Amino acid sequence: MKKIFLLFLLISIKLSSQDFNYNVPSHEWKNSTQPWIDLFLINGNGESRLETSTTGVAYADFNEDGYLDILTLSQVPDGEFPLHQMLINNGDGTYSPDNTLITNPGFQAHGPRKTIVGDFNGDNKPDVVRIGGGHDLLEKSNILMSGTDNYTFSFIDVVPESQYHGFASGDLDNDGDLDLFFGQPDSGFAMNDGSGNFTWYSVDEKISNFFEENTNGEVIGPYGVATVEILDVNQDGNVDIFVGGAYADADYDYMLMGPTILWGDGSSNYDYDNKTEIWGFGEKPMVDGRAVDGNDDISFEDIDNDGYLDVVLTYIIQIDDDPNNGGNTTMSSVLQIYKGGENNEFTDVTNQWTSNPLLVLGFPVTWVLLRDIDNNGMIDIVESEKVQSRPGSSWGNSIRWEWNGSSLITTVIDTDADGVLDDADTCPDTPAGETVDSAGCSTTQLSIDDEILDNSLKLYPNPTDNILFIKGNKNSINVSIYNILGKEVLSKMNTNNIDVKALPKGVYIIKIYDDTSQINRKFIRK
Repeated sequence: MKKIFLLFLLISIKLSSQDFNYNVPSHEWKNSTQPWIDLFLINGNGESRLETSTTGVAYADFNEDGYLDILTLSQVPDGEFPLHQMLINNGDGTYSPDNTLITNPGFQAHGPRKTIVGDFNGDNKPDVVRIGGGHDLLEKSNILMSGTDNYTFSFIDVVPESQYHGFASGDLDNDGDLDLFFGQPDSGFAMNDGSGNFTWYSVDEKISNFFEENTNGEVIGPYGVATVEILDVNQDGNVDIFVGGAYADADYDYMLMGPTILWGDGSSNYDYDNKTEIWGFGEKPMVDGRAVDGNDDISFEDIDNDGYLDVVLTYIIQIDDDPNNGGNTTMSSVLQIYKGGENNEFTDVTNQWTSNPLLVLGFPVTWVLLRDIDNNGMIDIVESEKVQSRPGSSWGNSIRWEWNGSSLITTVIDTDADGVLDDADTCPDTPAGETVDSAGCSTTQLSIDDEILDNSLKLYPNPTDNILFIKGNKNSINVSIYNILGKEVLSKMNTNNIDVKALPKGVYIIKIYDDTSQINRKFIRK
């Protein structure tokens, strides 16, 4: 007979125990290490999906047990302070809310537009930096810094109070620690001394020829640099800086002409004249006669395995007062794919690889990752989490295109291969071979012993909002109830009824057992 612990081992989200290297650029951590999971289902304790900030979430092994935990921010309106919540990975796919590692969990900062993980004080533990400000809110950026056995939030005083949109981390000066580069407004560098102490440099101190001086005599760089990444694009051992965001519509605009890579030499000093533009002035993508509004995200990876990094550019289109949407704002995203070459040149291969000039989505996306999510040796294009919040208070599967050796093909996301896509699957890791219902939960018997016990028992009413009754047993029975992530939420000994009123609404698995056999069944708390 299958044991319940085996069932939940199979249905849980399991991350392998390992040592993690936090001294890597934020682009590498995001695309290579952070888990690809159903964040919102975990945030709802496996009972229902609950929104959390995807620009404020951080994945790291905070308690050093070899499993990646989650630091979340509650979703609140602009101007309010979100709550910090650490979700500790129990190692069996379940997570426990626990802020005891944070010395000041009531620390107040507005919701960030980007969050990165790295080791900034050189202790081989994770730290978390959240960019300052929000929509029309000026604020210092903040860091959750590791201590001996705890973590503490504080503002990074040297970084200007601003409303940044993009920043990134990487070892800009090749001294072995992670530095930070911030986009507009108030663009500049926070250079790290290796112990988490930063020195601020404005862009004119680190980037030469970076546009003309403004009217105040201060070089601030081009307007609209909202997307920033740091990585070694040309693989010469020195990290480069990608800058993007809003692009010029006229050649006199004080803006970038196109998505731009500033080539690094390991000194942390850059030259705007030593750059590569992925595309140039006048080449801004057009959709239905309208230019995209800006470059919201960018990811690099060697998609076609030719030794050169390719790039996926993610743009946003925003239509205010859209008459086709009841006068409301409509937002959608567009993806464009460029192939990298040996001379640092990039070629648009979107149509060649996807049979579409652009990948036009009917909804906005926040982060796009390039990684092999199913470990088959082929790179996938996906969003940062398996299931995403979509317009209209709905849930939808992440986008997914997978490289097949010559092109990118759309691929459904059905993690447990039960025929129910993840966004509709409330039992996201059903064991192979099980027959499932429309919610993706098993309807089959687990073993011959289960069938014998099942023939003598009746479980009713199902669904229920009160008492769940068990009828037909000959011996005394015990009952344990688990949520769909495998966490036991209720148990009773020697009983034929169990009060479930205190359980949140959702799908549960009940284990009914005596001295010789057991049955595991699904029921719904309505």
